[in-house]
Amino acid sequence: MHGALIRSASLSIITAMNRRSKRYISLGVICLLVLLTYSCRFYLLRGLGHYLDDTDSSTENELCIILSGGAYDRGNEAVKLFNAHQINRIVCVGGNKSGDLKALNLDYYESDVTKLNLTRQHVPDSLITVVQEGTSTLEEADVLLKYCRKNKIKSIMLISHIFHSHRIKQVFKKKFESSGIQFIIHGAPSSRYDENKWWESEDGLLAVSNEYLKLGYYLFK
Repeated sequence: MHGALIRSASLSIITAMNRRSKRYISLGVICLLVLLTYSCRFYLLRGLGHYLDDTDSSTENELCIILSGGAYDRGNEAVKLFNAHQINRIVCVGGNKSGDLKALNLDYYESDVTKLNLTRQHVPDSLITVVQEGTSTLEEADVLLKYCRKNKIKSIMLISHIFHSHRIKQVFKKKFESSGIQFIIHGAPSSRYDENKWWESEDGLLAVSNEYLKLGYYLFK
């Protein structure tokens, strides 16, 4: 009788110790994972940004197209390429109108603003075409596919922000895959944050989080 009680008590103690040990081991593993994540946070965060960068190194094209969404940065990048004789003809696309410009009683499409940025930096007006259509990447892809077919363009360069390039490439690949029209994407760096340290800026945080949300959204389009 006493032996059975002793064995039962011993088993209870051992079970309790095992449970406690498992808790300690689980807690230790969690702490270790937290420490590893913290120590590798810069690599993880930089990796999130690099995934969004799907730009091409080539600049060979018949036509340069500046997508809407950043008349200043994208226009400046186009000017840099123009001055380096890497692009010649330019199309500014975009059917959105800025609320800030409306507040100033200026009735400009974003494509018009992009053109103004180019001409103020001495890109000849005769080399610029404005297409006042497209309010999203999907719409712009449709508009530009029609434009290229109509004008018999076989290769284009798309200029957008670096962190938009992965989504843009996916959209244009679907739209252009059977057209025979080749495209490359050139990334314009942001003037509001450093792409290599985007998490240090509120603008960078917003840009990356919004882009991942859009990637999720475009999966169902």
